[in-house]
Amino acid sequence: MLLPGQVLEFIETGRVVSGVCLEQKKNRIRALSETQREVQIAEARVVNSEETRLDLGQAREALASTLREISTRREELSRQVDVKGLWEVLQGEGQEFSARELAELAFGQRAGHDQVSAVIRAMLADRVYFRFRPEGFRPNPPETVEKILLQREREEQRERLLDEGSRWIRSLWDGKHLEAPVFQEEILELLKEHAIFGSSAPRQEKAQELLRRAGMNHPLASFNTLVRLGVWSRDENLLAHRFGIRRAFPPEVEQEARVACSCLVPQDEPWREDLTHLQVFTVDSPHTRDVDDALSIELLPDGRVLVGIHITDVASRVPRESLLDKEAFRRGTSIYLPEERIPMFPPALSEEACSLRAGEMRPAVSLFLEVTKQGEVLGHRFSLSWLRVARRLSYEEVDLAVESGDQIMGCLHRIALGFRGQRVEMGALLLPLPEVTVRLENSGEIILERRDRESPAQILVSEMMIRANWIAALCMKQASVACLYRVQPEPRERLLEGGPQGDLLRNYKQRKLLNRAVTQLEPGFHSGLGLSPYTTVTSPIRRYADLVAQRQLVAILKGDPPPFSSKDLESILPQCEEAASQAAQMEQARQRYWLLRYLEHKRGEETRGLVLGLFNKKLQVLLTDYMMEASVPAKAAGRLQEGQEVQVRILRARPLEDELKVELC
Repeated sequence: MLLPGQVLEFIETGRVVSGVCLEQKKNRIRALSETQREVQIAEARVVNSEETRLDLGQAREALASTLREISTRREELSRQVDVKGLWEVLQGEGQEFSARELAELAFGQRAGHDQVSAVIRAMLADRVYFRFRPEGFRPNPPETVEKILLQREREEQRERLLDEGSRWIRSLWDGKHLEAPVFQEEILELLKEHAIFGSSAPRQEKAQELLRRAGMNHPLASFNTLVRLGVWSRDENLLAHRFGIRRAFPPEVEQEARVACSCLVPQDEPWREDLTHLQVFTVDSPHTRDVDDALSIELLPDGRVLVGIHITDVASRVPRESLLDKEAFRRGTSIYLPEERIPMFPPALSEEACSLRAGEMRPAVSLFLEVTKQGEVLGHRFSLSWLRVARRLSYEEVDLAVESGDQIMGCLHRIALGFRGQRVEMGALLLPLPEVTVRLENSGEIILERRDRESPAQILVSEMMIRANWIAALCMKQASVACLYRVQPEPRERLLEGGPQGDLLRNYKQRKLLNRAVTQLEPGFHSGLGLSPYTTVTSPIRRYADLVAQRQLVAILKGDPPPFSSKDLESILPQCEEAASQAAQMEQARQRYWLLRYLEHKRGEETRGLVLGLFNKKLQVLLTDYMMEASVPAKAAGRLQEGQEVQVRILRARPLEDELKVELC
């Protein structure tokens, strides 16, 4: 029990504070501290006391001054305590030592209250070599000491990084440009993580503290700093960083691609069917360099038509488990962005050796359909072939040929319409929404292209590929060969029935009600296409799942065992799905980004809109020239109805913030 006037020491916020007891009731002590503050402390917080008593009749200021003198004297003494030396002597003893025992070791038998306090202060300031317990101080084991020292070193480095890094970042924005700190690389990595992952960044708190000390609280502070440093461009693709998309191919993969380009000639596979007599043609955008598919048509004397759907045979050039194959599997799919292409295979293959280029011999997997001119299929057969593309056509050229009455293209278009009509009868849901694509020229100019999904060329090509995929799935199912099937559940609600309808609003709303298509090992109905079973085999240059399907199909045609079992496909499927999902997210995000970048320069201009309805107290409007949505405050909507056409004015577009602001005209 302490008496009034006794000097004591207690722990407050991690440090030793001197005080004088005013009174004690049970285990609670009322004391005056050296800061002249009256405090209530638990007896357990007292780490040192002495019989010396101060005169409580003095003014409190005088008492506090005396206490400060005591603290100063003892702090100076604490600097003489060799804590590490004491530990080296006592470690391994396995017991606690009182502060007095340690003081006698440190100062000799002359140890008094000041020396005891000095030891306590030194020990509590150090906290490395001894552990404080109510019974005294216990030496830490060597491994604990090593761990604490390592942690201290890390904390010191962290503090130095935050201090020097924040001053460096601030200098960049103040135009002073201090010399880059030794931690520059780590600082850049911190900023990258924060810009890419935001609040879910692995070291988010550290990055936030760095920016806070630099006086930068804007959500895009990390991104803007990296742009200012020239590390990133202002149009940096953050999703590519988040998904770990690799653009360059490893040298060994490039080398294997070069070898694969020259390893297959017609003389090596004379058993392939020679189709060089056919007038094979491709239909693609002028910007397409990786051409997977081609078509041919023969008008037979009896009125029948022989339609050829030809897919480049990638499987013949890329052996399973080769470096090329493993890299393609890792990538999963080619990615097409307004500013760049990220191919699944090196360009030496995807744009040259495997691409169906006009005038060049290529191995192919060909499907021949014997059909009537109305699209009724009388029979079909697959063939492993050699072919040479005679013509490369654009969509516009095919449209013009159909519209001008070209016999061949007109016939093929009618057959395609017949195929589509059959799918509609089987439940297909046709949503002919216009498609707006964005392309970035080398000059930096943003080009917008609007494509009519109902054009003859679009229908012709898509229906032929859909038919080929369906028949390939049927072939694998009938042969009991494992297959990656595409299945789409029925939409949450069907707003449309029958063939294509020109109602943009209903088509747009129906698309929002579609369920996501999935890939699975069991065949099922694809509600959007109206077909069962269904797979994808027509893009083996661009999608790994299509290459897998092609390998299975080729094995059937050769009479070989299929290269993939169901178990193999189970292990392949997650990567294919993840790659497809990431590619879709990136393509959608970058399309929107560049549309916003385009609209950035359209401030104040008017454009057409279609009222979609009221959602979350905002009027949602589809900007039909750009096929993107924007919202308007409901109070400005007046009596506008769903489906009503309006004019809107573009007020602001901010690509980095993903923000588009418009108003009704």
